[in-house]
Amino acid sequence: MNPYFILYKSIGITWFMVVTVVAIVLSYIMIKNNETISSLNKNKKEDIFFILIILGFIGARLGYVILNFVIYRDNLYDIFKLYHFNLNLAGAVALSLLGLYVISKKEKLSFNELLRVYIIPFYFSMSIGIWVMFFDGLLVGKEYMGILSFNYLGADRHIVSLYLSILFLIGLIIELLGLKKTRNKYNTVIVLIFVLIIYYSIKVFFSC
Repeated sequence: MNPYFILYKSIGITWFMVVTVVAIVLSYIMIKNNETISSLNKNKKEDIFFILIILGFIGARLGYVILNFVIYRDNLYDIFKLYHFNLNLAGAVALSLLGLYVISKKEKLSFNELLRVYIIPFYFSMSIGIWVMFFDGLLVGKEYMGILSFNYLGADRHIVSLYLSILFLIGLIIELLGLKKTRNKYNTVIVLIFVLIIYYSIKVFFSC
């Protein structure tokens, strides 16, 4: 696949750059218009949003480095070489949740209510962001002959990015429609954990 959205001579704009900008802008709009917590003003919501973006990238990088430290132990400088293909989703979520918990205590707000403000943009961003791995050829499915197969590298394969995109959309729909009718305040966290477990399971069972 082609990792470039636009490539003209020596100037190139990657799919990662395009999708990241689109995801951040649309997520910002979602959060700005979310009135879940009336006591949280728009400026504070925006500040938390950008803090979570930064924490997400830091956590994603730390998670990858910790799980693959053998690659970096002889050259620690490479830890600071950040690319979108050497990030870890679980690390991003973990550090973002920790940051959100600290913010909730500082602002004297409910952590679960605060999480509900930002979880929908997260699911939405992941549902489109996962396609970057498809365009970059980083998420190659196992060989498979079926209605959802895609010919790549000389064989029909699972479209793993499609499966993962649908997974995050399901998480988004559950949050929008299902959790409002339940009384368990931890449902948002529980669903998020299950989504992450299924995410890594799909990658293990369907990708090369």
